[in-house]
Amino acid sequence: MLLEIDFNSNSPIYKQIRDQIIIGIAEGLLKKDENLPSVRQLSTRLGINMHTVNKAYKMLEQEGWIGINKKRGTFINTQFGGNKDVFLEKFEENIKPLLAEAEILNIKKETVLECIDKIMLNWGE
Repeated sequence: MLLEIDFNSNSPIYKQIRDQIIIGIAEGLLKKDENLPSVRQLSTRLGINMHTVNKAYKMLEQEGWIGINKKRGTFINTQFGGNKDVFLEKFEENIKPLLAEAEILNIKKETVLECIDKIMLNWGE
């Protein structure tokens, strides 16, 4: 999977890495039990600080998306962790400002739902 960093983005680089790995899992580009590059390899490939990659990997590990093992390296977790209730709270918190913008711009609910359907179409149900 090829990660692309947008150095002009307001989103921190570690979060861009985290988000792209989760999207890669959802799209099937990253399979359960697949190895990821080491912190050093990924930081070199992206031209960023190792601590930034380490922060993204630690976040993914804490959330249950990846496993980190000294012998095995970093890999996509076969038993995705995470609590659905915690996710839904975080989802609501993160989507609320976007929905507020949609309301201000008079974007209809149907249009927002079509956008969500379009994004999730490739991920199955």
